[in-house]
Amino acid sequence: MRAAEQLRTVLSEIQVVNVRTHPALSIFHDFDYPELKASDKKKETVETLLGQLLPWTEAMMMVRKKKAEKD
Repeated sequence: MRAAEQLRTVLSEIQVVNVRTHPALSIFHDFDYPELKASDKKKETVETLLGQLLPWTEAMMMVRKKKAEKD
């Protein structure tokens, strides 16, 4: 988890958007390809992550669209 916190600081410095929530998932225990088989708490954390990520995704789509219109 410390590495994620340090990376967040570095990415913020170069103006890369980040989200606060980062679930700790195990590829061996939390997935049964292609489905997520994590505990309810971990699934809730993933939903929180997506709830933070989707607004940024929509905002960045608008930024890219406006930039493309200028070019």
